[in-house]
Amino acid sequence: MRKTLTIICFVLLVTPALGADYYVASTAVGSEDCSSTGDACTLTTLDTNWSTIRTSLDSEDVNVNLKRGDTFTLSARWAVLGDTVTDKTYRLYIKDYGSGDKPKIRRAGGTELIRLNENSNVTFENLDLAFTGTPDNGSRGIDWKNDDANGAGGLHIITCDFSNIDYYAIAIHGDSDYPIIQGNTFTDVGNGLYTINATSGSSDYGYAADNTCTNMDWGNVFGSDGHCIAITDASYWVVEDNTSYNTASASYINFINTGSTGVYTVWRRNKTLGASEIHGHVVAYQDNNGTASSYGHLVYQNIIENTSTASSYGTAIVFMNMEPASIGNRAFNNTIYDVEDYGIGARDDNNRAYFYNNIVWTDGITSGDRLAYLYDRDLGGGMGSDNYFSKNLYYSGSGDPSAAAVWVDEGGTARTWAAWKATSGYDTDSPTPADPLFTLASSDDFSLSEGSPAIDTGTWLTTISDAAGSGTSFTVTDGAWFHGTFGSMVDEDGNAVAGSPIALSNGQTAVVSSVTGNTITVASSVTWTQNVTTIALSPVYGTAPDIGAVEYESPVPSNAIQGVSIN
Repeated sequence: MRKTLTIICFVLLVTPALGADYYVASTAVGSEDCSSTGDACTLTTLDTNWSTIRTSLDSEDVNVNLKRGDTFTLSARWAVLGDTVTDKTYRLYIKDYGSGDKPKIRRAGGTELIRLNENSNVTFENLDLAFTGTPDNGSRGIDWKNDDANGAGGLHIITCDFSNIDYYAIAIHGDSDYPIIQGNTFTDVGNGLYTINATSGSSDYGYAADNTCTNMDWGNVFGSDGHCIAITDASYWVVEDNTSYNTASASYINFINTGSTGVYTVWRRNKTLGASEIHGHVVAYQDNNGTASSYGHLVYQNIIENTSTASSYGTAIVFMNMEPASIGNRAFNNTIYDVEDYGIGARDDNNRAYFYNNIVWTDGITSGDRLAYLYDRDLGGGMGSDNYFSKNLYYSGSGDPSAAAVWVDEGGTARTWAAWKATSGYDTDSPTPADPLFTLASSDDFSLSEGSPAIDTGTWLTTISDAAGSGTSFTVTDGAWFHGTFGSMVDEDGNAVAGSPIALSNGQTAVVSSVTGNTITVASSVTWTQNVTTIALSPVYGTAPDIGAVEYESPVPSNAIQGVSIN
């Protein structure tokens, strides 16, 4: 019997599906389904897929890749992920592909380029964002609204360029935790980064680093505030290694913390260089006449240069109108050069401000200049008497300022150097005003030359009080000078943002992991002697900390032969 085998073939026709990668160009190519570089779609097509993308974010990261060399012109704000977004565990990346210039996102007029709504964890990387023509009053680059960040970690904006924006290049609203703003440039904008906190909460645990601000304009073309980075009513931020070339004719505050509730922010290793007019470099300001607490702000190793042409209030570092807890707010090991009016100080009902190990140089000595000051505008509370100045080195472009009344105490009396110490009781252990001997200040080199009076004349900040021993945890007499890692804060590469680098007087160094009261925990074991081992910021190359932001390191003699022994 003959048997017949019948084979039935099923042909499955598959419609190309969008996966975790979307490719977008200014002009569509191929099948235009966004699935590859050869089938890139336009932004208009991409916007029809936000529902699919949101679903994908429940199980995987999604990449939206914009073509380098292309310009994406918006007719309205780009509502990334759409107008309604629920919690998503995974992250959306909007970044570049291909070669050429960064992808350009442009819009003629309007108030926003990009809007992100609630609960969106998004990374923007390697993009160029600007309005064309004269931007509208109040315009914003990326506007992030009221996110309660989940496990993916909030908004990340990395190596993007912002320009020609009237108000905020980046605005972060409400309860928007763990943002990373790193490696961006802000040029010809009203403000760079600005957190805007509402009743929904504050934007905490943020990291702003390696950003560059140029021509931050205030009250001139764009009529905005002129901040490079402004953190309002927010806590546990680290703002580090940012540079502001503030060349506007009417710029304002470069780095600022303001509000009534923010605590524990760190401002370190930032630079303001070549400012033509500036109200202040780092200002910690509480806007409620001293009725609530804002404390734990640490300002260290910053360089503030050339605020000398300011029409008024050319200020370097000031704590304003704050009634902090006993730990206070502290500015230490900063270098201030060529400031116009005010060097370091506190004003308006302020208490517990600490100024240690700072170099303060004014452009000259004229009426109204203040190297250090405590100034109260009679806002109701009265300037407190528990503000502290120690081991600061002062000088001026006119030479020794000692005989000039340029130090102002809490009673509003301008004092000479001798009276500031003897009558007001401040800076009693500080060196006599003298030229700090910068290596080449005219080229922004504020390292110290050999023989500088700032070398080895600073103060150690605290002392280990535990019985002699070793370990990674110890008690000090004042732990408020230092900070550890804040929460799960990381940088763009996923590395934990380090706490204070410290140097012990016995030659050891460590990095602080956490501070609880006066108990410090460090990442590596150290040894100490009770009430003998002292601590300062690292590095310390000499017998004591230097005054200023840049520690002096003895040069290796030019005729030294390294690594050679002769028998």
